[in-house]
Amino acid sequence: MSDWLRDALLKEQNERVAIKAERLRKATPEPPKKEEPSYNPNLKDCEVCGKQMAKGARTCPHCGKTYTTSGGIFLAILIGLAIGGCFMARR
Repeated sequence: MSDWLRDALLKEQNERVAIKAERLRKATPEPPKKEEPSYNPNLKDCEVCGKQMAKGARTCPHCGKTYTTSGGIFLAILIGLAIGGCFMARR
C-alpha cells in the first residue's frame, strides 16, 4: 500500500470519527446548570425551619412560626403608658 493511499484512508477515517463525535455531542443534552441562589435583602432565614421568608412577615409561610416585631411591642408599651397617664391625671 502506498503512502498517499494510506494517508487518504486515515484522513477519511478521522473525518468519520469526527462526524460521529459531533453527532454524539449534539445528541447528548447538557446537564442543567445549577443556579446560584441570589441574595435578596428583603428575605431572612426562619429560626425554626431555616427557609427564607420576608423580613416583615409575622409568621413563617413554611412552618408557621410566629414572630413579633419590636415596633409592635414598643407601640403597645407606649399606648399602655398613655392610658395609664390618663387615669393618673384624673385622680
